[in-house]
Amino acid sequence: MKRRIYSWKTSRIGIDLGGTKILGALVDEAGNVVTSLQLPTFSDKEASQKELLSSIISIINQLIKSAKKEGQTPQGIGIASAGIIDQGTRTIRYAQSLGVKDFSIGKQLEDIFQIPVRLCNDTDAAAMAKWQKNNNNSDSFMYVSVGTGIGAGIMKEGVLLQGAGEIGHMTVNREGGICPCGNRGCLKHYASGPAMEEKVRTGHGRYAEMTMPEIIERAENGDTWCQDVLKEGAHYLGLALVNAVHLLHIKEIALGGGVLQEGEFFLKQVQTYVHRYTMPFMAEGLTVKRSPFKAEIGAVGAACIMR
Repeated sequence: MKRRIYSWKTSRIGIDLGGTKILGALVDEAGNVVTSLQLPTFSDKEASQKELLSSIISIINQLIKSAKKEGQTPQGIGIASAGIIDQGTRTIRYAQSLGVKDFSIGKQLEDIFQIPVRLCNDTDAAAMAKWQKNNNNSDSFMYVSVGTGIGAGIMKEGVLLQGAGEIGHMTVNREGGICPCGNRGCLKHYASGPAMEEKVRTGHGRYAEMTMPEIIERAENGDTWCQDVLKEGAHYLGLALVNAVHLLHIKEIALGGGVLQEGEFFLKQVQTYVHRYTMPFMAEGLTVKRSPFKAEIGAVGAACIMR
């Protein structure tokens, strides 16, 4: 097999810190993934920031070893994290899916590895990666990740609107339950993977321990209860996306994250809702599609932000 040729002018490490896994990648100058690896975010629900930091350090050390085998020394580390990010202090101010507050991850990693570290929101990073992979041909779009939580990265006229995509905490039901963020009726409590799993499990019996991949598969095969739950979640997500289109006047929405990796039922419900309820002149030319990029998109974006 012919060995792939990488663009080795510089290399960087990108880390995507999510609610269920930490994914790290060694990325070349052109944004290609040379090698990647992942660990579970937590070994248990009560894990501390110290344990989280330890896992990240382990991944970075392994990626540095991989780089050295290629004769490379990574020029920086980019961290993409869910939650509210303070880029100035490189601190995760609040990430519900990680269970952390005021986590000064950037400074701690820079002190340990003695190379520059930047911190960004995970969906901002994914949007940056999409922009680079498309050779900057699409200047205004929104990348939306639906998984453990829901977030968005927004590119408007070639400018990344950093920190502006907390769509998972957009109120979609003013009579809804209280979110740990302090808001009421947040989108993530209706359209995220855990929210839809919880709703399906109220069906009891065979549904009592059903996971999201099983729910998606059953919906594809005609299970009406799973279809009803996915349809409700898709409509709440569609409502948020319509509001975003009306606010931002964007023409492209790329959908990613674990919930949208497989199956067509949920995706088609979202597409139908958005096109039905978007104002006609704003709906002209509007596309809502599954993102073609792989799971490494957040880590690649984090590495790209190090430029």
